[in-house]
Amino acid sequence: MLLLNQVGFKPVSLATLDRLLGVHRSTRIRCLAELKELGFISGSATHIVIEDPELILGRLNKEAKKAKQEAQEIIDDYGPIEEKPKEVKQPEKVDYLQKASDAWNLYRPKNYQKIRRISAQLVKAVDLHMRELNVDPYEYEEFFSVLKAGIEKSDFWSNKNSNKTLQAVTGIGLPTDKKKKNVYELFNDGLEAPAMPTEEEERSDTIVYPNEYRKVIDEYDAAQFVYNEAYRSRRVTPEIDQYVIRTENALKEIGLDPARFRMKYGMATWPTDTPEPAESRVVDWLYEDEVAHGYR
Repeated sequence: MLLLNQVGFKPVSLATLDRLLGVHRSTRIRCLAELKELGFISGSATHIVIEDPELILGRLNKEAKKAKQEAQEIIDDYGPIEEKPKEVKQPEKVDYLQKASDAWNLYRPKNYQKIRRISAQLVKAVDLHMRELNVDPYEYEEFFSVLKAGIEKSDFWSNKNSNKTLQAVTGIGLPTDKKKKNVYELFNDGLEAPAMPTEEEERSDTIVYPNEYRKVIDEYDAAQFVYNEAYRSRRVTPEIDQYVIRTENALKEIGLDPARFRMKYGMATWPTDTPEPAESRVVDWLYEDEVAHGYR
């Protein structure tokens, strides 16, 4: 709604967008990525194009009806879980959500985020993919070991993809046709040699920064946006140069390297010697309050 209200008006910076929405930067990045994947928006992160929502909603409605029918077929096929032999007085109930969480954490590809406890909607998507790939129900280790091997063979999913989460691969709830195609291809690529669990010491998981770092990093993002807009319109001023320099110095004061937080805008000039990255910036960090709310 906020993006639609901005149509025809001066663009807002990403930092301003976060403040207007009242969300964390990571939430905004995740939501914009989902909107783009569904087709509601296009363009780049800083030049967003709003598409006609009615056409997209019509398509999503058709996909939802199809997925609902497939979900009902799963219910019909799986049936109730078999009970243990009668001689066992109190059959142990299997926590399938925890079983799926443990399997993902064991076989998750390098640098992909851990899951403390998988959500019902996320495991629903996983179950749908497993059914379509003829993997036995609840055999999560088998599924994730093959999926991991496929991801490790893919340059995009292992290197270029910046959203290294299970949800980014499988989708949630009733996955879209695009997610089904992605998982199908990754699973088939990994079938020849299912992966072994990744040792924890080989991982490079999400970095967690103190909450007070958020303002400094967001301000640097805003400075980069302002400089890019001025560069494109050929209106870079000494004041804008100083704005960038000031925000980079603020990063250095808390022990952070500005190069880690520079975004790829494709500009020929920059007021400091901080290099522009060759690839799009990967947001592989969280803040302490986000971890406390289970984002890790």
